[in-house]
Amino acid sequence: MIVSHTHKFIFIKTRKTAGTSLEIALSKSINLSSTDILTPLSLKNETLRKELTRNSYQNDRVPLNYYKRSDFFSLCTKGKVKYYEEHMSAANIRNYLPRKIWNEYYKFCFERNPLDFAVSLFNYHQQLGSLNTKNFDEFVDTQLHLYSNFDLYSDKNKIIVDQVFRYEEMENSFQFLQEKLNLNDKLDIGKITANKFKKNLEISLSQDTIDKIKKILSREYAYFY
Repeated sequence: MIVSHTHKFIFIKTRKTAGTSLEIALSKSINLSSTDILTPLSLKNETLRKELTRNSYQNDRVPLNYYKRSDFFSLCTKGKVKYYEEHMSAANIRNYLPRKIWNEYYKFCFERNPLDFAVSLFNYHQQLGSLNTKNFDEFVDTQLHLYSNFDLYSDKNKIIVDQVFRYEEMENSFQFLQEKLNLNDKLDIGKITANKFKKNLEISLSQDTIDKIKKILSREYAYFY
């Protein structure tokens, strides 16, 4: 997640949409001496970001004047500090920024075709070893609903960002964003190999599985596909 006060944009990072690669590319525009917010990546990807952009995560600790009553309670009783997070939802980001910034900054993210998204998500977690099943259909039945990107850019089923770009049209979106955000460096993720794993497993989808995915991710289909 990025909040750029320099270029007045908020990037909401969705899952399996080249989000880390895009976040690294956007990091080139961040001023190290500014109050711009960059949330931490994994150690591997943070190292990559440092190499490519000379930037690292910064200002990811939520200022105390943005705390809610529950945050102060957690801080006082448990010593729990509030941080901006990598996949923080737009609704949560809105809660921890001044309303003027939220209203005036350009807020955007990316969405992916639900069928491709489901397969990519399964392969990602499978290669991480973070799933308790190796069966794609079982994953769809029991876990896919936990990862819907729609909840990251909506609130009460209403989209609250300015633009949701399609992953499949990323190149055209980059050109638009470069002009819209007045970025000095060209947006290009071609040389960034963030979160790359071994070759993904090829999965054949039955019509029954396709129908299940379309039902689980029905909001994504309704708005974008």
